Amino acid sequence: MTRKERRLFIVIGAIIAVYLATAAVVGISVYRAGMLIVEVDSSERGGDSCHVRVPAALAHVALRFVPDHVFAEPAREAAEWLPVVRAACLELGKSPDGVLLEVRSPDEQISVVKNGRRLRVDVNNAEERVHVVMPLALVGQVLARIDKVTASS
Repeated sequence: MTRKERRLFIVIGAIIAVYLATAAVVGISVYRAGMLIVEVDSSERGGDSCHVRVPAALAHVALRFVPDHVFAEPAREAAEWLPVVRAACLELGKSPDGVLLEVRSPDEQISVVKNGRRLRVDVNNAEERVHVVMPLALVGQVLARIDKVTASS
């Protein structure tokens, strides 16, 4: 093998190593961000179902492209509660895992559970079953976006 060929192999190897390292970092980041899961199943015969699973990293990026006006009305409606929600999110991140809310009645069961860095909400009633899993970091990003819209208006 000539010296020129050896250099070419070294350059190609370096390019492949950089590509693999980049793919590993992106993969680890996506894994650590978690998944945003929304599942809605109608209990009616022939009813509709909607199951959406999105990597939270993709949701973080997509959130940047949502126009500010989309957040304007929710920001106004929730203005008095935003400090409470913000404080709750900060404390949830520090708190141990466990059931935050559980309601059971003959007609409906509702539970909100903190599990790691995720919040899980389950609602089951006669009409539908709703299951949502959301990373707490995504909640924080939505709150930050609402703060941005509120500050600019």
